[in-house]
Amino acid sequence: MTKFIQATNTGKGFITHQDQETDGLSFRCFNNLIIVKGVGSTINLWKQRVGGTEISLTDAVNYAKSVWEAGKTNRITQLQNETAILQNLTFDFNKI
Repeated sequence: MTKFIQATNTGKGFITHQDQETDGLSFRCFNNLIIVKGVGSTINLWKQRVGGTEISLTDAVNYAKSVWEAGKTNRITQLQNETAILQNLTFDFNKI
């Protein structure tokens, strides 16, 4: 089974050796979206322990798209700023 969990507390002990090796859960993390595969009841116990909230596949996809778009927009702005700085640089060969 696969469940999509949104979590806000992702610090120490969030995903443990026991979660993976003993309980057989596998995790994919994308920002605060955690995709968990394993037995449903075991995922539910993990979700309770970490205080996660289960969301639908549609909500997970929409969240991932919004994070991706925000990151892309930020990177474009950063590159535009760097380009403007480089375009304003001048080099005078007479000063060599």
